[in-house]
Amino acid sequence: MGKHCVFILHGSRNFEVQSAVDSLNKQIQQKLAIPSIFCYLTNNNPNLSEALETALSNGASEIICFPLFILPGQHIREDIPKIIDDFKIKHKNCKISLLPSLVENTYFADFLVNALETTNDK
Repeated sequence: MGKHCVFILHGSRNFEVQSAVDSLNKQIQQKLAIPSIFCYLTNNNPNLSEALETALSNGASEIICFPLFILPGQHIREDIPKIIDDFKIKHKNCKISLLPSLVENTYFADFLVNALETTNDK
């Protein structure tokens, strides 16, 4: 039993985006010390409920949900918390937390500045 991370993306009708997500997942898996899963709210699989169940079946006793949403809109305030709350009702022994949107993360501004500085160097 251990900690797992579930990265949450919005989803897209353009299924070609999956290769970009797969590439990001490989990069993160090489750098992250805990197992991770990418999931979607709409249009793609796995959805958030499925990803949470997968993490649990893979031995998660704690799940960190990391939404890759820039702004704290309806998905962050309502949709994702509802799915997490439904999961908590069924799985009381699994600790689950939801990180804030990207603009609420203290490292996001640093990421943007670093990306711009790196781009200007090329």
